[in-house]
Amino acid sequence: MATSPPAAVQETNAETFRNSETGGAALSANGLRPQADNFHSGRRDNNDAFVNGIIFFPPAEAIQEFRVNTSVAPAEFGKGGGAIVQTSIKSGSNELHGSAFLFRRSGFADAHDYGSTGPIQFRQAQFGGTLGGAIWKNKLFAFGDFQGRRQSQPNGTEYDTVPTDMMKGTASGEAGISDFSQLLGLTTPSVPQCALSTPAYYNGTDAKGNPISKGFIFDPTTCTPFGWNGTTATNLITNPNPVGLKYLQTFPEPNTAPSAGTMINNYVTDRQQVRNFNDFDIRVDFNATQKDQIFFRYSYGQDNFTVTNSLGPNNPSGFGSGDNINHPRGVAAGYTRTIGPNLVNEFRFGYISSVLRLQSARHRREAGIGNRNSGCEPNPAAGRPGSDRRQRPRDYLSR
Repeated sequence: MATSPPAAVQETNAETFRNSETGGAALSANGLRPQADNFHSGRRDNNDAFVNGIIFFPPAEAIQEFRVNTSVAPAEFGKGGGAIVQTSIKSGSNELHGSAFLFRRSGFADAHDYGSTGPIQFRQAQFGGTLGGAIWKNKLFAFGDFQGRRQSQPNGTEYDTVPTDMMKGTASGEAGISDFSQLLGLTTPSVPQCALSTPAYYNGTDAKGNPISKGFIFDPTTCTPFGWNGTTATNLITNPNPVGLKYLQTFPEPNTAPSAGTMINNYVTDRQQVRNFNDFDIRVDFNATQKDQIFFRYSYGQDNFTVTNSLGPNNPSGFGSGDNINHPRGVAAGYTRTIGPNLVNEFRFGYISSVLRLQSARHRREAGIGNRNSGCEPNPAAGRPGSDRRQRPRDYLSR
């Protein structure tokens, strides 16, 4: 409905994970990006100060009316080069009224995606309702709405390369030794630039002049293959760095055959986008006298969006993986006084607080790695978290 003005069109994406695909926060007007829009609810600001998108999404059943202005904005509005989108929440009445809705997609009979490990199921449920009525007939009214969303959407099938048990030092009989002997004879491992001066480290060059690998892995401190005996190498790291070894052990087990003649693409995963939203509004209206009307509204959002890792639950990996949260809270109030037949005074108040966070699914301390950089350990006595502050979730508080 918001695209009804000729200057407004719906985009397919906006800088928010909440309902961007349905148009609410992806409205482009006058040729500008959605961030140029100005959203109002009950004539109070309804803009996210982080990326300037809409912050509260009331369900359609709770909207009394809406208006979209794409021309020159009235003097009461500002900061809107795009569209000015106004909505108002319903009020209660003397009669008890309500509604309920449920839209569900179960994923039943979804087909296998090409290369996937199983059926790629898209599950979605959107549900909620409204309820309004009188607390004190003709005087005090209440109205509330709720909307929830549960969605698990495929994010694509990915092929990755993960270390084997021998490489991770967990193979039977080789505990604590990183054994990369499975790479010997393969041409896929790269040859470092510093090794090109020693012809015994590689099998000449190809037609393009690139060195042909023997499958050796090299000690970065000496630029010699691990286990080098003068003619060949064993690819055994007998005293691996404990941090590096612990990091390798966060990778999942290979679950598919690698590409022919390589150790590449030996792990396949089906990533998911998971949305869990819970939002509601409560509005109370009070007719104190025939000339005095007061209202109060509280709005609440608890919206979480998770993109699963490409390399298992213990290894933050894959573009956009982790937890995105948006937890807005808002209050609005108003007082209208009819002074005379030609004069009305209106007072409006609004306050919004929103917590935004992007957090990796697991951090290095949870994997038992810790901060091994010398001189960068957290110093509780000094009150400084050291370099570890970058690993902690960060809240963006907007008021």
